[in-house]
Amino acid sequence: MINKKHIKKSHISYIILLISTGFLISGSGILNTLISLKLKNIGKSEIFIGKISTIYFIGMLIGALKTSDIIRKLGYKYSFIYLAIATSIVNIIQIVSKSIAMIGIARFIQGFATSVIYVIIDSWIISISERDKIGKNISLYMIMLYLSYAISQYFLICKENIIYENGNISCISTGLIVISIIIMYSYNIITPKIEKKSKISIFNIYLSSKSGFIGCMVSGMMISTILTLMPIYIQKIIGSVKLIGVCMFCTFMSAGLIQYPLGILSDKINKNKIQKIMTIIYIAILICFFFIDYYKIITFNMLLFIISIIGVFSFSMYPISMNLVCEKLKYQDIIEGTQGLTISFGLGSVIGPIYSSIIMEYVGNRGYILSYIIINIVLLYFIVKDNRKINIKQ
Repeated sequence: MINKKHIKKSHISYIILLISTGFLISGSGILNTLISLKLKNIGKSEIFIGKISTIYFIGMLIGALKTSDIIRKLGYKYSFIYLAIATSIVNIIQIVSKSIAMIGIARFIQGFATSVIYVIIDSWIISISERDKIGKNISLYMIMLYLSYAISQYFLICKENIIYENGNISCISTGLIVISIIIMYSYNIITPKIEKKSKISIFNIYLSSKSGFIGCMVSGMMISTILTLMPIYIQKIIGSVKLIGVCMFCTFMSAGLIQYPLGILSDKINKNKIQKIMTIIYIAILICFFFIDYYKIITFNMLLFIISIIGVFSFSMYPISMNLVCEKLKYQDIIEGTQGLTISFGLGSVIGPIYSSIIMEYVGNRGYILSYIIINIVLLYFIVKDNRKINIKQ
């Protein structure tokens, strides 16, 4: 017999998780744009900014390695709460501190906390979802995630000199995270059953879907570059901090709006085909953008279109790739499986800012687009190779 009360409470728990995540991401998302602009404002190079950003993603990578132990020790709910508290503390340090060393340490801690929170949410959602609704449920989470990032950029749009207003932005950022903690703590929500630790290895996760695993890594490279170097790319074209906020808002908004139709589609159509078609289209569009940038014919409206398309394709790759892998995992492997994918994402995130900043340093501003073209061509190679093996087995 179906327990309607349990189902209703599960739905409420899912909604609370999404709302709490939204406030958390809105609070911490302000910094990802702000820190890059702050460092650029004091005269640091793209390569230096890339290195500082990499510290954050190294924290993400190490956090991914420790996630399953943290969840099993503290549970889903309290792992989320304690790491959100850590995030609120390091937020203040990053905004107020003038020490590069302190900013670096704070970025590492925030990266660690963010990584664990992402695995908590990913495994939480996948664990409570029916197999034919994973794509839909992940898409709703991604919509909340990216729209929260978009909303966080609103503060850059409102205040052009926000880089200098440390006290105000610290209060806003920390306040949003505190609201997230209060929401999560205040409700007695249902969390997934924690199974015994799975023995599945990273290599076996990779073998379950090579294109899915590599797709998560490429996604990490693209998203980390958007968070750290896209503001610099935009600033070199238009110069205004206020307009950078508008552009970043459009990037995250476009990423959020595509998630639901993509999630529904991935539940009904072969995910390998979706990943292949998306990658081919993205490479073709990026090549067009590269030549537009090369001949310096970018207007502001054209720039909005370019970064919106980058947002749509770059942020869509992770949920599609994650879904490719997770549909082949057993229930007891979900935590370790999502942890493995976060490690893949983390590796890409560590490499991305340094890789793209080096290309931008030597090729110029259009190197930003070129770096995306190269990694998507590499991904397409793995997708084609994976699809051939699937066709042979069939």
